Amino acid sequence: MDDDNTAIVTLEPSDLAEVTIPETPGAPEPRRKGRRTLPILAGVAVLSLAAGFGLSHLVVNPAEVAARTAPPQAGLITVPIEHRPLSNDVNIRGDVMFDGATNLVVETAEMATRPIVTGMIPEVGQELGAGDVALEVAGRPVILLPGGLPTYRSLRMGTSGPDVVQLREALDYLGFDAGDLDSDTFDADLAGAVAALYLSTGFDPPSPSEGASAHLDAATQRLSSARENLARANTDLTEADSGPDPVAVASADAQIRAAQDQYEIAQASQRDFDTTCADPANAADPMLCGEAARLQVQAQVNSARDGVHLAQVARNALNAAPD
Repeated sequence: MDDDNTAIVTLEPSDLAEVTIPETPGAPEPRRKGRRTLPILAGVAVLSLAAGFGLSHLVVNPAEVAARTAPPQAGLITVPIEHRPLSNDVNIRGDVMFDGATNLVVETAEMATRPIVTGMIPEVGQELGAGDVALEVAGRPVILLPGGLPTYRSLRMGTSGPDVVQLREALDYLGFDAGDLDSDTFDADLAGAVAALYLSTGFDPPSPSEGASAHLDAATQRLSSARENLARANTDLTEADSGPDPVAVASADAQIRAAQDQYEIAQASQRDFDTTCADPANAADPMLCGEAARLQVQAQVNSARDGVHLAQVARNALNAAPD
């Protein structure tokens, strides 16, 4: 032990087991590190487990992804079949703008009375469409019809041209039966549609022009005559299709038999003539066996033979196919 109260002790190996180091009074107690390390390790383990569990949901096997996104197995699908027209509605945007005023000119050259406006004057701002009456002139309506071709003439029965087609299409657009839309001739169907248009506006149809009534009467008479001729032709055709008349057939057969009888009589007369004139006593008689007598007998035979031929021809005509 020195002056600083420090003891130097020398120990032998055999004495180490029995040495006890006394505690120094007032010295601090050593820290217990084991108590803090264990909770830290436990927390790190829990965090690692949670992180691994989360990463396991984020990381997906490619085979599993392919299995999830693969199309399902094809199966039999049945749906009802519908027979209906296919339609597609297309909505487009458009701007409506004023295109300028249009001068409306009413043709009055062929009017029988003075062209005076008598009513149905539209008000300012009034909207008029196809089929509306724009004005009334001399008691007759001015009807608006769609079309790009100006009306430059009066249309009558039998008139042809593109303006007739335009009128037919306009009436068809308004719902009137105007006949064949491809026809460019003013016919009865178009005239009926025009009359229906006037009646729909509350006015009487246009009266026929001068001479139209006479032409109509003449055409009606021709039509009546044609119908009578057609009826007679149909009757003749029906009779022809039904075959020959039984009475005519029986009469023709009787005429054949009568002609054959006359032919046999003529032949018998010729044989009698030959027998009589073979006797020398009769041969010298010119009145009985002369040339004139012989020719007369021969003529009777020829006439009877021709009668048989004509009767047979008439009978065969009844068996011919009808014309």
